[in-house]
Order: sequence, then C-alpha cells, then structure tokens
Amino acid sequence: MADLNGRVSKIVKEVFAVNESSFTDDSGQQDIPTWDSLNHVMLVSAIEKEFNISLEMTEIQEIKTVGDIKKIVNRHLPATPAA
Repeated sequence: MADLNGRVSKIVKEVFAVNESSFTDDSGQQDIPTWDSLNHVMLVSAIEKEFNISLEMTEIQEIKTVGDIKKIVNRHLPATPAA
C-alpha cells in the first residue's frame, strides 16, 4: 500500500502542480485550486498509464478526493498474497 500511496501522490503532485504537503486523502477539487475539468482528464490519463489500468466512466466520475483515487486503483490491482 505504501507504494500505491507514493505513486498516487506523485501523480497528484505532477498533474496539479502542488506540493505533497498541501494535500491529504481528503483533499478534492475544493482544496486543490488547479483541480479543474481539464486536469481531471489529465489525472485519469496519468493514473491509467502509471498503473496500466483502464477506468470505467463510473469510476472516473467517482473520483472526488485523493483518497478516492487510491480506493479505485486498489480495486484494479491484483490481491497480494498473505505472508
């Protein structure tokens, strides 16, 4: 999960041009001024490329916060075997 957090944070930082200290899992469009419709599309593209996944339209619409991104990506990743 740590790798997922780091990869998502990197995407958010790059797409929205913000510092990692300026957002949390609860941050969304109201908290990140550069999170507009165009950057939302760029965010989705970056997520799909980074994780080699395809998001459904319902999932794209479901993304409201940074935490939502992590939940959605996690659904697409293979389950890791218990140690």
